[in-house]
Amino acid sequence: MNASYEKNGYFDSNTRIFEGCFTESAPRENHLQKLLARVSALPVARVLRVAGTTLSLVGFVGVIGAMERGTVSLLSGLCIGALLIGVEYLCLRSRRA
Repeated sequence: MNASYEKNGYFDSNTRIFEGCFTESAPRENHLQKLLARVSALPVARVLRVAGTTLSLVGFVGVIGAMERGTVSLLSGLCIGALLIGVEYLCLRSRRA
């Protein structure tokens, strides 16, 4: 046999391809769970509820104004208004312990 064939048959790559394929990877951190944990903290949740209520009320008045001016059709104005009322309900509902 050819000597170079026998040497190349036992060649290991130094680009860490084998290690990446045959070893276990480190567990990934779930960033979504960390974000939800921070958002659900009491001070942050309170600020988000106040901001959501305020923005939905201002948006509702804006939609009414746009419907009176004729910029927004009646059907789309009612749909946007229903969406804003839903957001406002979620922000204003009481907490159940």
